[in-house]
Amino acid sequence: MLRPAFTKLHRWAGLMTAGFLLLAGLTGSLLAFEHDLEVLLNPHLFVATPSADIPSPAPLDPFELREHVQDLEPKADVSEVVFGPHPGQSAMFWLTPRINPDTGQPFKLSADQLFVDPATGEELGRRQWGEFISNGEIHWENLIPFLWRLHSSLALPEPWGAWLFGAIALIWTLDCFIGLFLTLPRFQRAQRPFLKRWKPAWLIKWHSGAYRINLDLHRCIGLWLWFMLLVFAWSSVMLNLRQEVYNPVMSLAFEFSENNNFARPKTESASTLDWRAAHAAAAYELNRLSVERGFTINHENSLLLNRKRNIYIYRVHTSEDVYDAAPGAGKTKIVIDASSGAFLGASFPSGDAAGNTVSNWLQGLHMANVFGLPYRLFVCVLGLMVAVLSVTGVIVWLKKRHAQAHRIERKVAAYRVKVR
Repeated sequence: MLRPAFTKLHRWAGLMTAGFLLLAGLTGSLLAFEHDLEVLLNPHLFVATPSADIPSPAPLDPFELREHVQDLEPKADVSEVVFGPHPGQSAMFWLTPRINPDTGQPFKLSADQLFVDPATGEELGRRQWGEFISNGEIHWENLIPFLWRLHSSLALPEPWGAWLFGAIALIWTLDCFIGLFLTLPRFQRAQRPFLKRWKPAWLIKWHSGAYRINLDLHRCIGLWLWFMLLVFAWSSVMLNLRQEVYNPVMSLAFEFSENNNFARPKTESASTLDWRAAHAAAAYELNRLSVERGFTINHENSLLLNRKRNIYIYRVHTSEDVYDAAPGAGKTKIVIDASSGAFLGASFPSGDAAGNTVSNWLQGLHMANVFGLPYRLFVCVLGLMVAVLSVTGVIVWLKKRHAQAHRIERKVAAYRVKVR
C-alpha cells in the first residue's frame, strides 16, 4: 500500500520542484567557481595588477585604505576594514548610505560596492550588486551576482524569494527519502539476497530503449549521489528557512549556541572607539582565546563596525574554521563593545555547540568552500546532475502520462464497439 502512495508523492513533488531545481542546478554549477568567474568576467573591478609578470606592490595600511575609500564616497558609511585581499586583486568595500540631514532620509547611492587597488587606493569601479538590468540597460558586471540571486531566491524580492525556495528545498528534502524508498526491491517470499535484488537499481541498461535508459539515469543518479543530494537539499532549507524550519528540527538532535546577545545600547554621550584601538582590543582577545583553546590563527579577514548594535566584529581564519583558508573566508569572530572595547563574546565555526558545527559544515559544503578545487569540481558536476535529474524525471512523467492517456483511449474505443 505504501509504494503506490509514495509513487504519487514522488511524482507530484518532482513536478513541483523540477523547474526550480533545473535552474538551481545549472546556476549552482557555475557558482561553484563564483570568485574565479568574477575575476574572469570583470577584470576591471577585481584585478589590481594587470599582468602576472608585474609583481604586486605592497598594499597600503588597511586602516588608511578604509579612510581613503570613505573620502571617495562621503554620502556612505564604509564600515569595514579589509585585511589581505588576494595578491594582485582589488579590495572591495560595501557602501551603506548615510542619512541626509536635510531630508532625514538615506542618501540615494548609485552603487553599494566600491573596488579599489589596495596598493594605491585608486578607484577601479563601482556596481550595485545583483542589479543586472536597470533603466533598460544590461549591466554585465552584475551577471554573476544576478546568477546568485536566481540561485538563491529566483531574483524575487525578499523575503518572498527565500520563502519560496525554502519551501521547494523542504519538498526536495522529503522527496529524497521517498525516492530512496522507491528504489528498494519489492518484498518477495522466496527471498534472494537483498543486495542482489537492489543491484539493478544502481545500474544503467545501456542496450535498452531510450525510455529505459532515461529511467535508469534518473534512478541511478539519485542513488549514487543520494547523500550529497540530501546535504544540498537540507542545507538549502537552512539557508532559506533557518528560524522557521531548520533550527527547530535540528534542535531535536543537536545543541545550538546563540550569539545574538552581543548588542549594547549606545548612549548619546558614548563615543565610538577608534578603528585601530578596536583592532588592538579584538586582537588581544583573539590571542588570549587562542592560548586558552589551543587553536591556530591563520590570517585576519576584516573588522566590521555594526553601528546599530554598537559592536565591532573582528573576523579571522583559524584552525577552528571549516572553510578553506582563503582570504575572506574566516568565520571565527571576536565581538567587542564599540564604545569601551570590552570583550562581549566570540563565535567559533566548530568546537563549541554541535549544532553550530554541523550547520557550518553544511554551509561550507553547499557553498563549495571546503576541500579546495577537487570539491568545487565535484559541486559543479553535482549541479549538472541535479539538472539531469529534473529533466529525466519530467520525461518519465510525460511518458507515463502519454501511456495512461493511450490506455484510456483504447478502453473508450473498446466500450464504444461493445455498445454498438
